[in-house]
Amino acid sequence: MALTLFEPASPVPVRSRIGLEPVYNVLNSMALLNLVDTLPALNGWVRAAAAAMTPTERHTNRLIFEGMSAALVSNAAETDFPAYLDALTTRHPEALRDAVLAQLTDQGAHTSAELLADSRAYIAQVKRASAGPPVDEALHTEVHALLNDPFKMHDLIITHLRALWESSLAAEWARVQRLLENSVRMLQHSHPGSGLAPEQIMQRLQTFVGRPAGYDNTDEIVFVPSQHTGHYTTQLRLGTTRWLFFDAILNYWVLLRESDVGEAELIGRLSALTEPVRIRILALLAQHHELTPQEIMEQLGRSQPNVSRYLKSLSMYLHERRGKDGKKHYRLAPMQLDLTFHALKRTVLDAGLSAAEPQLQQQVDHEGAGRWLNEQGLVNAWPGRERDRLAVLEYVAEHFAPGQEYTEKEVNALITQWVRPHVRDHVTIRRDLVDYQFLRRASDGSRYWRNTERDEQS
Repeated sequence: MALTLFEPASPVPVRSRIGLEPVYNVLNSMALLNLVDTLPALNGWVRAAAAAMTPTERHTNRLIFEGMSAALVSNAAETDFPAYLDALTTRHPEALRDAVLAQLTDQGAHTSAELLADSRAYIAQVKRASAGPPVDEALHTEVHALLNDPFKMHDLIITHLRALWESSLAAEWARVQRLLENSVRMLQHSHPGSGLAPEQIMQRLQTFVGRPAGYDNTDEIVFVPSQHTGHYTTQLRLGTTRWLFFDAILNYWVLLRESDVGEAELIGRLSALTEPVRIRILALLAQHHELTPQEIMEQLGRSQPNVSRYLKSLSMYLHERRGKDGKKHYRLAPMQLDLTFHALKRTVLDAGLSAAEPQLQQQVDHEGAGRWLNEQGLVNAWPGRERDRLAVLEYVAEHFAPGQEYTEKEVNALITQWVRPHVRDHVTIRRDLVDYQFLRRASDGSRYWRNTERDEQS
């Protein structure tokens, strides 16, 4: 009989699902209010809501979510937060207290009675059970006093959560609920005809959201789209089940892309990271929820043309939106960084560098736009060098019929037909086609047409 002493490790399969989880979703948003000083890139609503709280309200929020969060757990299946609050109100105060103590007695040798009787033993046990930042002893001394007065603790929790819900979160949840429901459906079912199976989406969730959080002592992971986490992932852990809250919209193009990163695209992705200033821009965006080009210019002391060029080069790593002020706002999409280095590792370690070399060499030697196209003629990577970008833009422009006028919507549709959104967004390509004079545009932006004068010059 052969005995295998050492063998390659394989990830333990973990049950996974995707859900809205409205109660825990709202509680997660409330808990985020405590983290605005340590997680500066949280969503704008979180930062504004935290700034609007009084010092007493912020302190109470810390007491509840840092010291008594186990009391908030519900075994019922409430589908909305007001119903959850009503159910929590009817729970006996001592049941809430016992839930907090049970979380600690599972971690050590002290009984609940011993922890209630001795604040020093209680704080020592909190320290042993904590895997996060240093324990605030003064705060947990207050928590210990509340545990010895469960009726006061019960009233404090209910009053604070209800006031926070009614003053701020109810309106915010009404605003974002539909978006989050759409995100859940999108991740559960993908788009009809996209060729992307739900199992592939789940695999990417496990790779880019679940794996960084870790699977230790976890039997089930619930992936929960949140509107408030920014580019962070937060978690709630109860027993062997873990809820992971993340921004699905920010990571849309990673989770729902139809193909893996090919070698040509990988080269473009890595090339975008080769200038120190570009790395500084990514670092700036990691420290803020979002920035405008003007704010980036002020931080770096660079000119507008330079910053615009850098942002174009980094577009695959950024999420761009047009604000109500008419300005462009940029956010970091860190999952795109994960995707790049996951693809690099797969290309080098899994496929083997020697096997990749012939194909890479063939692509590098190929002239024009052909090296950036797949077998169907679709652009499957965006080049880093300007000469190559011009070749790809010319290729896209050739699909516009000479003499025909197009609306902006028709231009977008034609671009998307030949350049998949995960490669480069149609807004940037449309602007480049005009800036480099492959297309002409009416002054009011209502009509576009192919620039045949450039065709004749070339």
